[in-house]
Amino acid sequence: MLTAYLSGNNRQVSLALLLFGGAILAVGLIPVGGWESLPDLCLFHRLTALPCPTCGLTRSWAALVRGQVGISLRFHALGFPSLVGLGLYLGVESLWPRRLRIPTGLILFGVAVWTGYGIGRMFSFFPGP
Repeated sequence: MLTAYLSGNNRQVSLALLLFGGAILAVGLIPVGGWESLPDLCLFHRLTALPCPTCGLTRSWAALVRGQVGISLRFHALGFPSLVGLGLYLGVESLWPRRLRIPTGLILFGVAVWTGYGIGRMFSFFPGP
């Protein structure tokens, strides 16, 4: 019944939301001690030994799913806002009949914060994973 209501774009977003939820559940299944044993898939980190702006994000989300906010913040300070923001965006986008418009200023602000945080981690102003 719900799929009859959803337009083509909303079906894609609903699928993305479903995949997002599944990924969050999968990340939550990572054993607590298993975070350190995850393989390093970041090419930037492997080549430069510096953390990229997204290094530690998966582990941050895994800790959040388990309710371990302090550990999550150590892995990546922007893990909580990114997880909540992405979940809200996909949820609203899948239920809203029209395309959701995010103000350009808000997008630029988010990019600036993310970039500043990433550069700060590269130069050890903020802790890395």
